[in-house]
Amino acid sequence: VFQGSAYADEPNKAGERYRLFRDNAEKGRLTGKIHRMPATDLVWVVDVPVPDSEIEWALENMHLPQRGWGAAYSMIEYLMERAVGAKPDDPANPTARDKRLAKEANPYEAYTFEEILKHGGICQDQAYFSAYTAKCHGIPAAILTGDGDNGPHAWILWMPDEDTWQEAGGMGYATGTTRNPQTGQTMHQSTLTLTTDERTGQDRLEKTRMFLRFMDLFQALGQPQNAGQALD
Repeated sequence: VFQGSAYADEPNKAGERYRLFRDNAEKGRLTGKIHRMPATDLVWVVDVPVPDSEIEWALENMHLPQRGWGAAYSMIEYLMERAVGAKPDDPANPTARDKRLAKEANPYEAYTFEEILKHGGICQDQAYFSAYTAKCHGIPAAILTGDGDNGPHAWILWMPDEDTWQEAGGMGYATGTTRNPQTGQTMHQSTLTLTTDERTGQDRLEKTRMFLRFMDLFQALGQPQNAGQALD
């Protein structure tokens, strides 16, 4: 996870993050049972891109059961002013109204869990808060993004138990993509769930991977209809 990542310039970061999760697990502070997780699940925990102080805040202030962690998404009140935003007519001379609207669109003194919980946010903020606080507690989670009839949206996947994944905040969006924490590349949510969900049989997994490869190929060839059929 850390090799070649944003932490590549911090050679001690991986060791520090390992010790932090290990120590919190030994003290019984984590909700997730990381000592029992395979590496394929752990990569969706330790990649949390927040400072240690944010991990500490999550451990002190978030007390949800693992199976019910999806409720963290709806803990963040939707902030319509942030969704709409506003640009001043004259950026060089913003009016008092311009400044007020700008403050409503970005109400955070700093982009932290505490500020997001205090002020609310849009779907990206809801997903950031719920997925990353889950990771801080040792629960594998991922932010999903997708596009639909209502425009772009962000929601989450998390593991409510040791071998399944569940969505929260999807709002009817059927499918999305996330970022592979080891490669940094975009991956489809089905690739994540099928490779880690123990309910998936190997034969079905290989067949699904084949169709996903066809989907990628058709997309690269500029054939969206064929790509959609492969995905279906």
